[in-house]
Amino acid sequence: MTKSSSFPDLSLRGFTVGEWQADRADGTLTGSGTQQRLEPKVMDLLILLAGQEGRVVSRDDIMTALWPGLVVGEDSLARTVSKLRQALGDDAKAPTYIETIAKRGYRLLADVGPLPAQAPSGRQEESAAKFSSRLAVWIAVGLAVVAALGIAAYVLLGHSAHPPQDESRQLLTRADDYYFQFSRGDNEAAIELYQRVLGLHPDDALAMARLAGHGSHGEDLQPREPLLAGPTGQRDPRDRRLSSRGRAPAPPHAAQGRRGARDARALALA
Repeated sequence: MTKSSSFPDLSLRGFTVGEWQADRADGTLTGSGTQQRLEPKVMDLLILLAGQEGRVVSRDDIMTALWPGLVVGEDSLARTVSKLRQALGDDAKAPTYIETIAKRGYRLLADVGPLPAQAPSGRQEESAAKFSSRLAVWIAVGLAVVAALGIAAYVLLGHSAHPPQDESRQLLTRADDYYFQFSRGDNEAAIELYQRVLGLHPDDALAMARLAGHGSHGEDLQPREPLLAGPTGQRDPRDRRLSSRGRAPAPPHAAQGRRGARDARALALA
């Protein structure tokens, strides 16, 4: 489309002229159930006349706007006006769109306005549907990725956030197993494990209580026999003491039980 400083500043993509709709970008004229494509000069003439709001536009101004820098005869202008009238279905003798003003020029009789709001075309609807579908897919993929990352982070952080506590419990369980074996080697293993627990949790009360039996001279940590044996003769692990010989001394009733067993065997042999 030819443009010139003489053209009106129509910011709209299209406009209405009477019963017709003109599309500047496509160069089409739609109305009465038909659509026709106008020649660039014919569309330029329609735009020029529409921008003058019913005022007369001289022939010289029209030729300057449509053919800037060129010298053309009035026959070129007459043919362009005739083509525009034919497209609009106008009659030069009884015009309803373009009126000829003798020895002056032309003016547009029909009202000019903006295009009404239009529903999107089938192609536009199809493009919008495809875009919406692709957008939904990408959103779903993005949510799945975020969810996967969240689960991975939870698993990793969940394992890394509590390992000291879990490890200390495991160490305490192992240490207690060694602690109640009542042997020098097991006691040394228990002491090492309790010290590892304190390395993880310096204020662990159970580990500190277990190590409280570890003397300053390097004696072994041994549970002591109960002061008064119960009916079953089992040791009470809550009552502990150190033994410099690496084992707990036998209680008196244990020696008496051994002597009674020897006497019983002697009587049986006799």
